[in-house]
Amino acid sequence: MFTAPLSKRLEPQRIADSAALTIAGFSECYAADAPEKIPAQWARFAPHIGHIAGQKGNVTYGVCIGSEDGRGFQYLAGVEVSDATQVGKDLTVITLPPRRYAVFFHSGHISALHSYCVRIWSTWAQRVETAKAPYFECYDDRFDPRTGNGGVEIWIPLAK
Repeated sequence: MFTAPLSKRLEPQRIADSAALTIAGFSECYAADAPEKIPAQWARFAPHIGHIAGQKGNVTYGVCIGSEDGRGFQYLAGVEVSDATQVGKDLTVITLPPRRYAVFFHSGHISALHSYCVRIWSTWAQRVETAKAPYFECYDDRFDPRTGNGGVEIWIPLAK
């Protein structure tokens, strides 16, 4: 009798503590099941990268803030800044407090990122206690925005 192999259990790459992060960028609201306009949001934000007052480094962040009713979310495409008061009024600024995170790595093409996040929340996150706090995507120097390849870290907030 032939049985298909079980899929590999999804686990974080590591557990990490993050200092406070102040992120400035473009923010939009989306329905929970309709994130397809996020790439266009990144396209609008991309020309600002490297030109934001107080920008720290070249890492970009996609911050997901869930709604209380679970029917939608706010998404902020942004960069870390050292001082929120220097940021132009056309940008949204949020500060994520210090927190412990489970860090996952999506090595596939960016077009499969949403599916990967859904898998994290529907499998792994059902077995642990996550915090009711924003989670974020971290696009470091491994990610190539021209090709959509290279990988993205997903930081899931832990309750403790």
